[in-house]
Amino acid sequence: TDINGELKSVIGEELMKEISSSDNPARNIFFFDNSNVQSKRTMFQEILTHLGIEVEGVEYKTLENEREIDGEKCQVKILVPDKLIYKDYEVSLKDESSGTKRLVKLAHSLSLGLLMKRCLFVIDELDAGLHDVLASEIINLISDRNGNNPTLSGERPVFQLIFTTHNTVLLKEEVLRRDQI
Repeated sequence: TDINGELKSVIGEELMKEISSSDNPARNIFFFDNSNVQSKRTMFQEILTHLGIEVEGVEYKTLENEREIDGEKCQVKILVPDKLIYKDYEVSLKDESSGTKRLVKLAHSLSLGLLMKRCLFVIDELDAGLHDVLASEIINLISDRNGNNPTLSGERPVFQLIFTTHNTVLLKEEVLRRDQI
């Protein structure tokens, strides 16, 4: 609630309604500054493909609002995915299945986090609406990138995933080491 209150003060009541609407398939959002927009889009598309959604592109819509923060006028722009572009057709995200929407939401968060040097992912019910194999792939995706691809300064990225699940398949040693559970 506190976070939502802060978000409302920064991006405004109108955008919050659009973003948090329960029928909005793109409830997980990208807050873009002007840096690395292409990297974020590329990473998002790579993760979708890795998780089995073979898209050739993603179309976004921009939500904009002007807010006053600490006496200064600020333009807030938020990009949300709007359409998935497949080889021969496009599909509005609102017309996709709930599983695909969930996967897009997770891929969105992962793409932002995996571009950082350090990121803590906290996901409630990681496997909700997903096949066991996909949930395992999300765990592997974060684990595989942990400590790999050092930055130009030589720093190795550090990622941590904390999630809840009722699925005992995800708690097997083939997926997670005993000390990780």
